Amino acid sequence: LWLYVSPDRAERYISARQVLAAGGASPEVAAAIDGSIVFVGTSAAGLQDIRVTALGENVPGVSLHAQAVEQILSGHFLSRPDWADGLEILTIAVLGCLLVVVTTFVSPAVALICGLLITAMALVASWSSFLYAGLLFDPLAPIVSGSIIHFAATSFKILVVDRERRAVRRAFGHYLSPSLLHRIEHTHDPLRLGGDDRELTVMFVDVRNFTEISERLAPTDVVAFLNTLLDALSRHVVANEGTLDKFIGDSIMAFWNAPVDVADHETKAVRAALAMRETLAELNAGDAFGFGPGQQVGIGIGIHTGLACVGNMGAKTRFNYSAVGDAVNVAARLESCCKEVGFDILISDSTARSVRGMALLEAGAIPLKGKSSRTQILAVVGDERVAASAEFSALVVTHQQLMQALLAHSKNTRKLIGAAKLGAAGVIDGLAEFYQRVSGRSDHFREANDRFEKSAAD
Repeated sequence: LWLYVSPDRAERYISARQVLAAGGASPEVAAAIDGSIVFVGTSAAGLQDIRVTALGENVPGVSLHAQAVEQILSGHFLSRPDWADGLEILTIAVLGCLLVVVTTFVSPAVALICGLLITAMALVASWSSFLYAGLLFDPLAPIVSGSIIHFAATSFKILVVDRERRAVRRAFGHYLSPSLLHRIEHTHDPLRLGGDDRELTVMFVDVRNFTEISERLAPTDVVAFLNTLLDALSRHVVANEGTLDKFIGDSIMAFWNAPVDVADHETKAVRAALAMRETLAELNAGDAFGFGPGQQVGIGIGIHTGLACVGNMGAKTRFNYSAVGDAVNVAARLESCCKEVGFDILISDSTARSVRGMALLEAGAIPLKGKSSRTQILAVVGDERVAASAEFSALVVTHQQLMQALLAHSKNTRKLIGAAKLGAAGVIDGLAEFYQRVSGRSDHFREANDRFEKSAAD
C-alpha cells in the first residue's frame, strides 16, 4: 500500500483524558466518537511512536494507521504502474538525446536554460500524475541523468571549441590583429586545404641594399637587425587589420581582405605603408640598428589590388594560410620597381582608385615581367594632411606640367624637373630622387598618358 499522506489535523485526535473523565465523556466527545472507527495510540515522544511523514511532519504512528484505513475505505489508492520503469528509462533516453542536440547547436547559456526547462517539465509531469491520477513516477532519475548528460555534452563541446580556437590561434595568431582573430574564432568554417578567389590588396616590403648590409655584419648581427626591423614594420600590418603572410628573408608579404572581409582594405594597406615609412625614419634617427649616423636603412613597398586565391596551402600535415595569383605577382614587381622609380612606396592604379584624399603622384606606366601590357603606378607621398597642404598642391601643378612636357618632348623638361625637385623638398624627403630619375623614364609617362586618354575615350 502506497500511503497518500495528508497534513496532520488536530480534529483527528481526542485526548484519553476527555474519554476517561470522572463524569464520563462529554456529549461533544461522545458524538465525535459515535459511528467512527477509533484507533488508540500514544503521542508522547518518550514512547518512541513518533513518525516523520513524506510531508516532513512529526506525527504519532497511530495517525498513519488511521490514514491507511481511511484510504482503504475511500478506495483512492496511489499506484506505480508496471510500465513506470520503462517509461522513465525511455524519458531518460529521449531527454538525453534532446539535450545532446541542443547543447551541440546552441551556446552553453542557452543549453543551460533548455536543461532547466526540461527539468521543470519533468517535475510538473510527475506532480500532475501524482495529484490528478494517483500515479507515482520518479522525476529524480531523469533529472539526474539529464544533468549528467548535459554536463558531459557541454564539457565535450567546450573542449572541442577550445581545441578549434587553439588551432585557429596557431594558424593565425602570429599574423592577424586581435579583432580579426576574434571574428575568425566565432565562425564555423574549418581549417582545411584549398583556397577561395577573393579581391585582395597585397603588399610587399623589401629592405634596400640588404646584401651590402649583411656583408658587413656577423650572421648573428644580421638576424638581430632583421628581427628589429621586421618586428617594427609588421606591427603596422596587424594594426591596420592586415594579414601577415610570410617573411621572405629581408622581405615581408602581407595582404588585406582575407581571411575575413575588411572594409576599405586598399586605404588601410596604404596607411600601413605610410606608418612603416614613419617608423623606419624614427629607427634611423635613433640609430636603432647601431650602424651610425652615416648608414641609413631604406625600404621599398609595392601595393596592388586584384583577384587572388587565398587559403591554407601546403601538405596535409603542415600548411600555411597564404595567397597566390596575379595580384601577388604584380605587388612583388611593384616593390622591385621602387629602385628604378626612385621612391619608397608605389601602388597600382587599381589600388589608387579606392584610396581617396591621400597625396598621390602619377609615376608612369611601367612594364612588368610576365605582363603583356604596362601597369599604371602612383607614388604615395603622404596622407590626407599632406594632400591638403599648400606645398603639395603647388607640387601637383608642377608635376602635371612636367608630364605634359615629357609627352611633348619639350625643351622645358629639365627646367620643370628642377622646379619639381625644389617643390618636393618642402613636401617630403625622397621625392628629389624620384624627379631626378624622371628624365630617364620619359617613355613611362608617355605610355601612361596614352592609357589615360584611351580610358577617358572609352
